[in-house]
Amino acid sequence: MSVQTTNETNQMAMDFDGFDHFQIDIDNTSSYISVDEMAKLLSIARVTAYQLTKTKGFPCFYIGKRIIIPLQAFHKWAAEQAACKAIILER
Repeated sequence: MSVQTTNETNQMAMDFDGFDHFQIDIDNTSSYISVDEMAKLLSIARVTAYQLTKTKGFPCFYIGKRIIIPLQAFHKWAAEQAACKAIILER
């Protein structure tokens, strides 16, 4: 039985592309997330998350009315947005 130290636990949390607050239950093998999962991941309101999906260049597609977000493309998009320092939400 091994015991993880605080540093090991923190590093495991940070291993997910720098999102150290990533604590929602997404299966590590999942390649896609929902808008609700994205909202939890970013600590933003659902309404704001849905607005993000409407911005130009946001990586998502629809199956019926459900919005699907490819996780790898989302992380790439988020890194690009971090470099810009701002996202303009159109109303």
